[in-house]
Amino acid sequence: MAASRVATFLESFDLDPKTRGTQWEHVCKWFLETDPVYRAQLKKVWLWNKWPGRWGPAGSASQIILVQNCYQSVAK
Repeated sequence: MAASRVATFLESFDLDPKTRGTQWEHVCKWFLETDPVYRAQLKKVWLWNKWPGRWGPAGSASQIILVQNCYQSVAK
């Protein structure tokens, strides 16, 4: 994606910093779930406020939880 298209996309976000941060978290989650490289490596991507293991409220920074797939080789 060209830099100008990315800039235009980011300019479409809400002006409120908290809402803008939430929008960015959703973009990151979407990317990690759809990019072939990350999709193959990650079992689940959670937003902090949706993660069952979270403690406390979401902070001011973007918080995304990644759960990696664990593959074991089994000798036969």
